[in-house]
Amino acid sequence: MSYTLTLNAGGLPAGALTVSGFATEEAAEKAGPVFTAAIHAHYGISATYTVEREQHIIDLREDGWTIQHEMACRPRLFECAVNRAAERDLAALAATPRPPGRYECGLDYKGGFLIRERVQ
Repeated sequence: MSYTLTLNAGGLPAGALTVSGFATEEAAEKAGPVFTAAIHAHYGISATYTVEREQHIIDLREDGWTIQHEMACRPRLFECAVNRAAERDLAALAATPRPPGRYECGLDYKGGFLIRERVQ
């Protein structure tokens, strides 16, 4: 499980600034004020933040994979950063295959695809 920090600042589209891969909700909550202060200091605009648990599940099968997206992704599934990272990185992850099943997935701090714990 990981958490995403979404920053909203005047003049930018909602959700334009996101930082993913926080290991705990507490870490993301502590980072929020640091990022908003940096935006204000550098750009002179106010920013707010929200913290959300990532809700992506990958279904690994013998014949391929699919991702179950959180509701926020649904209008533009193929623009989802997790989906793009999966398409880009899954071939490289084949060196350390996992058994077929459903797993939490998301992004690491560099934007790479990450498969986490198995889910029911």
